[in-house]
Amino acid sequence: MSAWSSLSIPERRKEFLTINGVNRNYDENFEFIGNKECELEDFDWDGKIIQGGAKLTKGSAQDYYFVNCYRRFVINGESVPLNIMLGPDFTKTLQENSFSDLINQDVTVFLHGCRPVFNPERRRLTVTVPKDLRYAGLCLRHKPAL
Repeated sequence: MSAWSSLSIPERRKEFLTINGVNRNYDENFEFIGNKECELEDFDWDGKIIQGGAKLTKGSAQDYYFVNCYRRFVINGESVPLNIMLGPDFTKTLQENSFSDLINQDVTVFLHGCRPVFNPERRRLTVTVPKDLRYAGLCLRHKPAL
């Protein structure tokens, strides 16, 4: 994520990254979740890194946080949000100072291998972050003001 964030768009087209044995340039390996031409099933959640804008909020229970993506998807004719709950298994491994700086801030979320699932009871899409984060997971980066 650091390399992608630091590269200009022309540089992203020249530099390569291998994901799941497929070597593509950075521009091809990252998909913008805000692309309104793509529906939920159009994104390659397992083969690419899906990135886009979100806001991080603190939950009411200790060590629980929520990543609320700005992109909404139409499911069964209803516009539903994409929310990611981060529980203690995830948050306790982070340095509290850097994580707390992101609360109520605009962030860029990067997802790989975390396919959203519609939760009909909560009427939202949810993502479960895997316990083994070596080859799948989530990354948050502060979105600097323009």
